[in-house]
Amino acid sequence: MTFPRTRAAAQKVLQRPRLRALLWWLASFVALAVYAPLRGRMDNVGLPVHGGEMETALFGTLPSLWLQHHIFELSPRALEWATVLVHSSWFFVPPLAALFVTWKRPDRVGSFFRWWIALQVIVLPLFALFPLRPPWMANEEVVRIVALRFGGEINDSNPLAAMPSLHVAFPLVLSLWFLRERWKTPAVVMLAYSALVAFEVVFSGEHYVVDVMGAAVVAVAVALLAQLDYSRFFSPAFRRVARGGTRDRQPEFEPSLGTVARLHHVERGQTLIEFAFIAPIIFLFLFTIVDFGLAMDRRITVQHAVREGARYAAVHDGCLDIQNATAAQAQDIIDSNDVTVSYSTAPAPAERGDAVTVKASFVYEPWIFNSIASAFGVSGGSIDMSPSASSRLELAVPDSTGCVATTPTPTP
Repeated sequence: MTFPRTRAAAQKVLQRPRLRALLWWLASFVALAVYAPLRGRMDNVGLPVHGGEMETALFGTLPSLWLQHHIFELSPRALEWATVLVHSSWFFVPPLAALFVTWKRPDRVGSFFRWWIALQVIVLPLFALFPLRPPWMANEEVVRIVALRFGGEINDSNPLAAMPSLHVAFPLVLSLWFLRERWKTPAVVMLAYSALVAFEVVFSGEHYVVDVMGAAVVAVAVALLAQLDYSRFFSPAFRRVARGGTRDRQPEFEPSLGTVARLHHVERGQTLIEFAFIAPIIFLFLFTIVDFGLAMDRRITVQHAVREGARYAAVHDGCLDIQNATAAQAQDIIDSNDVTVSYSTAPAPAERGDAVTVKASFVYEPWIFNSIASAFGVSGGSIDMSPSASSRLELAVPDSTGCVATTPTPTP
């Protein structure tokens, strides 16, 4: 005997590998539509931006600078074109690898794109946690060779998203995937391509060696995460079937090892396809929570600034000084033009004991949510914040007409 419904569902899924491949291509495009705008905003979290200090500490100098001084000068024109060719090929090699897998093994496209999407998910928080000026930006002696062919400039949405190097991590992840699938020739080719790209990004001044090392760590992390059996968390019904039924009811047959393995593979594939469609919604929810947390952080910081500004205004009577003192406490979230100071007795002179109020105008734009919305052609929103604080004057202010600031400039 067999499970009629389960077997029918299994055969239905197993007989449509092309359909599953199409669904995974769609999931990858959705993931890319979410990833691209988020990458451009990862440097806006506000964490300290680093430069080449780690590279210099490890090697005593910038390897990019050393390579350009010793190699680039040998044949600038030829090496310039070679660098542009290798750098640009990165935008075509991964999609070509995906087409190759779709053609040869459509039943394995799901695994391929899971590694692909996992890499994008992992690198995004790393870009935010460790914003890094690439060599060409951190050191004026480093030439951005790739940009020479484009008039000296390249429009990059976030040049600080350098650690880890996605140029190296992407082909390296694909190489590890091919190796896991026992496709030795594509694995070796992709590994050699990864090494070529690693040399190119350091040579062209796009990345540090530590960025390449970080890419290797991330690629290995993706490979290790792929070893986890997520079906254990999503398939309790299958586990009961594999164990032979529940305690209260004995199975009517003993499934063979081949049947169990096939059902396990199908159930796992169904779960992953469902997860591929629901993942963008989950990520949108999580990123919205992050946006809300950042808004609260900005609100608390500005509230602290106006509170300190009110204390300062209690013992000082210079409007510009009060505005600057308040803005200095806001960690560059607002400037002095966003601050207004008013006295309770204005326009009459304020005496000791009268109230002074410091108010700041700040507009927070949820950059994660707005980036996702703009990717789908939907306009985003903003949150207006106007925290204020009051204090009692400890000295008289002869001119208490107040400080009128210019129109506040929205601060992202």
